[in-house]
Amino acid sequence: MVLTHDPPTPSAGDRLSATIRLLGDLLGEVIQAQEGEAMFAVEEQVRLLAKALRARGAEAGLQEELGRHIGELTPAGARVLGKAFSSYFALVNLSEQLQRGWVLRERAAQAQGPLPESIDEAVSTLAARGVTAAALEAWLEDARLQPVFTAHPTEARRRTTLSRLRRLADHIEGLGAPGLLGREQEALRRQIGEEVLGLWQSDEVRVVRPTVLDEVNNGLYYFEEALFDLVPRLYRDLEEALGRHYPGHPWRLPSLLRFGSWMGGDRDGNPFVTPAVTIAAVRRLRVAALRRYVADVEALAEQLSPSSRQVTVAPAPVGRAVEE
Repeated sequence: MVLTHDPPTPSAGDRLSATIRLLGDLLGEVIQAQEGEAMFAVEEQVRLLAKALRARGAEAGLQEELGRHIGELTPAGARVLGKAFSSYFALVNLSEQLQRGWVLRERAAQAQGPLPESIDEAVSTLAARGVTAAALEAWLEDARLQPVFTAHPTEARRRTTLSRLRRLADHIEGLGAPGLLGREQEALRRQIGEEVLGLWQSDEVRVVRPTVLDEVNNGLYYFEEALFDLVPRLYRDLEEALGRHYPGHPWRLPSLLRFGSWMGGDRDGNPFVTPAVTIAAVRRLRVAALRRYVADVEALAEQLSPSSRQVTVAPAPVGRAVEE
């Protein structure tokens, strides 16, 4: 009998290095294909000189040589060079964001008790320090957490760019799945390359100044792509931690988390925010929430397949749950 073993899972640091190397190589291929070998050679020379200047300082005329290469560029070439470096750092930032998730999973796999800095650890600490369930429940009733969204000028990326980066992140995560066939890995790399090409061919920021409602739509991206899924998970983690460390107590979690938004409602800093614009912004937020509720109900309908001919349904508990 021949025993086979899965290869060891690479560390978060190794995955980060491999991801940056892959994305950098793909970006280089895109620059060669879109801008030509000569422009790619200039970009590589500038990159290597910049790395050497950082490592060795202004020795051997590195700074002058770097300045000469940049000074010889045409305006069009300077634009391409700037886009090359901004695109590279955007891909590096994405890789580092993914690495944070990989590190957390490593810690969770190695943890003997509650994961450090988690909700479970916080509740465990409170229980160990003698905080009673009644006292904690009273605190939860009074607690209100309200993150507020704003159209900050440092986040000027278009929603199209954010969506493309999200797909790129999904493909990179897919590469880390165990047991992938060679053709599956190649398919994912091809999809990653297509997204990198799409980023290169797209405007990074809006050419036209965004309207207030454009800012609202951009802010909704974070709700639709992340928060609608993460907030229920947060409540579930809290509920499980409370049940684990305060067994037997009938917990009923209040609504701890609310969200606010300056987008569409800030009359101090934006003269274009009128009452009509605020009404339209609220309407868009409401539609986004209702759209998600409808999608969740449709998904729930697919899950609720048990038949009364197969199982006995207790109507009273179900009715109470619906009313609540």
